[in-house]
Amino acid sequence: MSEINLLPVEVRQREQINFKVAPKIVLGVIFAFIFTGAIGFYGYSFYQSVKKLAQIEAEIIRLEEKETKVNLLLEETAVLEEQLTAYQQVLHDKLYWGEILTAITHTVPVNTWLTGMRVAAGEALVLEGYAKSLPEVNFFIQLLNDKPYFVSVKLKSALQKKKEESVFIKFEIVCALTKE
Repeated sequence: MSEINLLPVEVRQREQINFKVAPKIVLGVIFAFIFTGAIGFYGYSFYQSVKKLAQIEAEIIRLEEKETKVNLLLEETAVLEEQLTAYQQVLHDKLYWGEILTAITHTVPVNTWLTGMRVAAGEALVLEGYAKSLPEVNFFIQLLNDKPYFVSVKLKSALQKKKEESVFIKFEIVCALTKE
């Protein structure tokens, strides 16, 4: 096959390809392409890393705010737990007067009458009343000693009183209250 070149002779200069230089040029172009691609890849990776870093920093700020709220809640919880403990201690130390009075009512023997009760210094219950005899007062004291509300029960005074034709023992009993 023949070749026709329509360019004028002055312009048409045909260069011969130097096959010794061509592989170097091809390698240079390939290297430039790979180098440009690598720079593009690492640039894009860097851009993505910066973007991810900004997201992480925003997340850290949001989490720090939550941490502050959590710490405040923990402090409030600690204060409330202390208050709860204090209230439980008060309830634990509280005497249940209804139970105590009901127990005393069921403990009073026949022929024994209570005429008064008072709390002395918040640590003792003083019972006043009358009984037909001293053994009945002693029996009442023994019954009170068996109750869990009292540490000790002691007879403070016992006086013989005469009303009309009957003789009664006017007594005063001191019951030391338990702290439980």
